Amino acid sequence: MLDTWRTSLGNTIIYPARIRFDGKQRGGIFPCAPNFGPVSTDQSWGSAQRLPQHGLLRIAPNFPVSRDETSASGSSIREHTQTFGGTLVFPWRFSASVAWHYQADSEQLTIRLKVSRLSDCPILEAMPLSGGLHPYFATNGEDFEIRRETGERLSSIEDFAKARSFPWGNPIELIQSGRVLQIEPLTGFDRLVAWSDDVSQYICIEPTFGTHDQILLEPGSSWTAACLISHTPIAC
Repeated sequence: MLDTWRTSLGNTIIYPARIRFDGKQRGGIFPCAPNFGPVSTDQSWGSAQRLPQHGLLRIAPNFPVSRDETSASGSSIREHTQTFGGTLVFPWRFSASVAWHYQADSEQLTIRLKVSRLSDCPILEAMPLSGGLHPYFATNGEDFEIRRETGERLSSIEDFAKARSFPWGNPIELIQSGRVLQIEPLTGFDRLVAWSDDVSQYICIEPTFGTHDQILLEPGSSWTAACLISHTPIAC
């Protein structure tokens, strides 16, 4: 949904979205819902076991734009909204909106994902929900370090082919020569997943919700999650 992100000086923060040689899509930032990763085996998901990896939002081909504003300074707000579900694969009906707020003067991007179960949904059972964001942070072939609030540090020599999941309650930093990216939870997100199948090109640090403690939505209820990504140049 967001194909790439470059700073005012042209430095790439988000690895550009593309179809790889093996046919797999990589890059950009895309939202995930009503499931993050493979569907839970919990019985509350029922027929939804057939949902694709990362859910219906991941494969939405034309997520309609409901708001698109850009200021003279280059700051912008863009929002996408669409209704999903009501099918044999996922019988619950819900709306999802994703808002991107870019502040050009401070090189910050706020992302908000809201999932709302529709009141007219005929399914009586609560709607199971997990979700998140899947950003591909460009590494540009350089070493990097992920620094958690606990003091733990993960470097580019680690094996990220197997996803690592950990609690998230405070900002986390992705540090490289010449810059620091800070990813800060604002509301709704409670875990991070770090993964990559090509650390020379990108590292995915993915905010998630509902993957550890299941979320159940009653008709008319919603879940909102938001985070802030900040870019700070540093002297080499």
